[in-house]
This record gives sequence, structure tokens and C-alpha cells, in this order.
Amino acid sequence: MTQDDYADFSQAYTRMATSLSTKPPTTDAITTAYADASAFPLPVVLGALDKIRTTSRFMPRPVQLIDACHDAARSHASNGGYVPEWVNHNEDRYFCTVCQDTGFERDLECDGTGYCRIGRCGQNEDADHVKIQNDPHLFTRRCACRPTNPVLAQFRDATRRPADAGRDR
Repeated sequence: MTQDDYADFSQAYTRMATSLSTKPPTTDAITTAYADASAFPLPVVLGALDKIRTTSRFMPRPVQLIDACHDAARSHASNGGYVPEWVNHNEDRYFCTVCQDTGFERDLECDGTGYCRIGRCGQNEDADHVKIQNDPHLFTRRCACRPTNPVLAQFRDATRRPADAGRDR
């Protein structure tokens, strides 16, 4: 979400909170919940808040709100087998801005001390058992969004072969 989405989030969060509690949420509660869910696009968060409002009996803890956002993201990707409207690669809008929906963080830089955890980087020793620092280099690693990124999930589902494919021979 962006800062422009705060008003829409605040309205939806207040609607959810008043249906689950007898008193409206404080400004601090709304701001904290907004910060917790800010990694997700607004349509996903609104879907999560609506789901919580209709299925929960108590106000959600922060981890429950984040879990509901992950579930809403998966649901957006699997509904009808389409890429959701908020993912538009032509306008550089991605579900995950870190990996740009590729599943890999790219162009990370290791200073040669072993930050990359690749092979024996930073672990080489000379004859006197003194560590030798490697030259700085770039590396790539899996992005943390891979299990929940709906764009990647749709791609995995589209390219996955059925278990019985090829048995008709």
C-alpha cells in the first residue's frame, strides 16, 4: 500500500473493528494495523479485512491480519486463474517490489566476507590458518515472497504438469 491508500484502509479497518467490537478503533490502532499490512496491495488488504469482518468473532492480532492478507493474496491469484488487476508489469507495479515477481533477489553484493553464503566465500585460509577475504562479487538468492506471491503461484500452476501426464503411451 502507499500513503494515498491510508484513508481507504482506515475506513475498511474501522468498519471491521466496529462490527467485531463495541467501541471504534483508536487512531494508534489504525496506524499500527496499516503499518503491519503495508507490504500488501490495497485490494488484498481490503479483501482480508472483509474476510476477517465476516468470519471472526474477535478483533485480530497483528499476525492474524498478516495471515489474512497472505490468504487474500493467494485467493486473488487463484480466482479464475488470472493475474489480478493490481499486477501490471507495463507500469512497473508488482506484487513484490524486491524481486519484481521473479522470485529472486538480484544484484546483491557480497564484500567477500561470506555474506552471500555461497561455496567457501570468506572461508579460505592461507598456510597460517588466517582467513583470506575474497573479491567483492554480486549474487542472487530466493526472495522471501516466493511461497505467497500470487503471480508466482499462477505461473507455477500454469507450468505444472499433472502427475499422470505421459502415462497414456
